[in-house]
Amino acid sequence: MTPRDASVRSKTTPSTLTQLAPKRLLVICRGLTDTQVETITHAAASRKVAIEIALRSADDINQLTFAKQLKTDCVIGAGTVTNTSLAKAAIDAGADFILSPNLDIETINYCVQHDAPIIAGAMTPTEVLNAWNAGATAVKVFPASPLGPSYIKQLLGPLATIPLVAVGGMGSTNSRTFIDAGCAAVGVGGAIANAVNPTTELDQILTNLAAEDREPPTSSGPTT
Repeated sequence: MTPRDASVRSKTTPSTLTQLAPKRLLVICRGLTDTQVETITHAAASRKVAIEIALRSADDINQLTFAKQLKTDCVIGAGTVTNTSLAKAAIDAGADFILSPNLDIETINYCVQHDAPIIAGAMTPTEVLNAWNAGATAVKVFPASPLGPSYIKQLLGPLATIPLVAVGGMGSTNSRTFIDAGCAAVGVGGAIANAVNPTTELDQILTNLAAEDREPPTSSGPTT
């Protein structure tokens, strides 16, 4: 695979991840009611945290539209985007970024062509490198919890310039360990959405992540 040139990568530079996740946190909304999404969107907006509306099916585009129509300052993206059709639908609905659980080069290409930041899913070093070289803004390591923070440390040994986002099994008890291992951000879903008080859980995770600030990795261009 031929890496994209710097002019293409400049549309989705790692600094975009800093803008998307300045607190190193993305909140994942999967299978929630509109009322739950509204509560989380307002809480996230006031804390400058981005949220992801997971697209389990094309029907979930309606919830993405609902969240955007709340007209908060929240950065709202679309997740579980596994192909270009879902990417197109999400971008047309106003998604601020795209997040995938899988590596699909065509989807990355589509997002790059449409100036949409994409956090592409990967697990192995080869997948991480292929996603980055294709133009991904950052790479989502999924599922992260079973792999553990030690896996992240090993992965970043040879791939230290690639910003990684740990997703899958993240919560208040382990999110910080993945940041300490070198992740640029974490994505948290059920631990916040299913909490008795989602706002309290969100604040607890933010407190844990705020200790001893760490800047996300940056790179001047694709890894070759």
